Amino acid sequence: MSYRCPDCTAKNGHRQQILEWGVYEWNRKNPCRAEQVWENLRLDDPGRVKWFLVGSQARYRNAFMIISVIRLKAVPRHAGLFD
Repeated sequence: MSYRCPDCTAKNGHRQQILEWGVYEWNRKNPCRAEQVWENLRLDDPGRVKWFLVGSQARYRNAFMIISVIRLKAVPRHAGLFD
């Protein structure tokens, strides 16, 4: 997976492996529809806020992977009680 985070200082963004359980389960249960996993993750949905939980391994501390994808419906921001 390739992505670019806000205020990213990496020249070419980030390219990381996804080790998320839901991705593996989808591919195990639907091997003929593996490409649909990206639609299921809703990473292109502007109505959702997305976060990646990123981790590394003890032996490879500079190599990161996406452990989990967290996506929630975007909630409109309301004016706070105090400015």
